[in-house]
Amino acid sequence: MAEKGYGYIADSLPTQSNTANTGVFSMSDIQNLIEEDKWTTVPLEVPYFVQGGGGKGGTQRGGGGGAGGDQDGTLTSLSAGTGFTVTVGGSQSASVFASITANAGGHGGGFTGAGSNGGCGGGGGASDDTGPHGGGSGNQGSNGGSGLRSYGSGKGGGGGGTSGGGGGAGGNSPGGGGSGSNFNSFISSTQATSSGVGEVSGTAVYFGGGGAGGGDPRNGANSSTGGIGGGGNQSPYGSAGATADGDVNTGGGGAGNYQCCAGSYTGSGNGGSGVVIIRLNPFFGITIGAGLTYDTWTASGENYYLFKAGTDTVTIN
Repeated sequence: MAEKGYGYIADSLPTQSNTANTGVFSMSDIQNLIEEDKWTTVPLEVPYFVQGGGGKGGTQRGGGGGAGGDQDGTLTSLSAGTGFTVTVGGSQSASVFASITANAGGHGGGFTGAGSNGGCGGGGGASDDTGPHGGGSGNQGSNGGSGLRSYGSGKGGGGGGTSGGGGGAGGNSPGGGGSGSNFNSFISSTQATSSGVGEVSGTAVYFGGGGAGGGDPRNGANSSTGGIGGGGNQSPYGSAGATADGDVNTGGGGAGNYQCCAGSYTGSGNGGSGVVIIRLNPFFGITIGAGLTYDTWTASGENYYLFKAGTDTVTIN
């Protein structure tokens, strides 16, 4: 005689769980499973990586912009069916995932100005006769480097990165940007390349590089390089290869500008926009507002959602 167990008819009872049973549970089935400690729920735990937007570089031989701060971990306080906000920060703007905020990078100091505080600190500006001007402090990353005081040839410090401080200006060199952080444990280099986010180096995926400091080539200032992770570069007065803006979807800081002659300057770079990435057990569904631009993929049995621009409400169901 066949036996009936929790919605199945078979010669022997299968192992039961709320995820393994593909049939329909009756209320008595559920009660029996609970009593036998075989009914378990899937917890709503959401691993995340949030990268803030980078800071803008300073003017007039300015310091490099600091990278946006980064935040990563697992959020357990969300409730299924309740909406929360996702915002991808642009230049000098924070990124947000529910209660998690990755701060914007600090602005690079302009001529005779210190770098400002932020997720990572902005680099200090150059000076002829005052200073030196210090870099700003990072509250979710590293500090910016100091600018150089030198009459007619001051140079800006580099912006801080999420894993390395901005370089201080010295000699003929403006400060380089601080290094960003590798998050290939959260997004593979292949996926990052496909989605156009982060700075890929081999299998590593870097976010949050600081922007390069600026100087004055009339007095021998060399080129300066942004930190790995999307930090903006700067070469004397718009030389080939200079990309002053931080890279899009890296949170990299913008480069400080170069001065070619009295009253004439290159533009300082804008910070690169950030990203928000979450990972979700496929047991749960998700509803994403139209104001967000995103990519999605599945890896190792988990669903990933990469938000690249915009702001709107997201609901996990």
